[in-house]
Amino acid sequence: MTLWDVTVCDYPPELIGNLFPAEEMLFEYNGPAIFTFKTRWNGIAIAYLSDEDDNIMRYVIAPSNQTIVENLKSGIISVRNALDQPVIWLADVTTSDWSISKCWQLQIKDLPEDAIPKSGVMLYPRLEQLRNVKAEDGQLIEGNIAVLDTVKQLRDGFNMAL
Repeated sequence: MTLWDVTVCDYPPELIGNLFPAEEMLFEYNGPAIFTFKTRWNGIAIAYLSDEDDNIMRYVIAPSNQTIVENLKSGIISVRNALDQPVIWLADVTTSDWSISKCWQLQIKDLPEDAIPKSGVMLYPRLEQLRNVKAEDGQLIEGNIAVLDTVKQLRDGFNMAL
């Protein structure tokens, strides 16, 4: 498989730090697919495996925080929402030593459409979401409700009524 061409300027990999060891492995599939790691500036970032070939694993990296990670794990936000930050990075990681060989700074709009999951794809299949429309400040907007949270709230309400 061939990795897609990146058309933005390079970014110094040492400014991000090491992706491995992962701080928290969120999803694995034949290797680390989605995980958090500590950045060079002691923050948290989320890495998403976007593409790979025989020697390189290409990760989309977004700055994050504990709230975003918890919202991702609980189904409040999708993978795409977690990655959609004002600035993101793309990092090519060599499979031989897990170091960053190339890095780029970009925005989510600079990525190919299939580089990250479509809107609404959750971290885990069990977190499939319901779509609803709710009024907020007099305007209708689309929102998300995680199925597990909704079922839990219904169960808790039923138990309290008994």
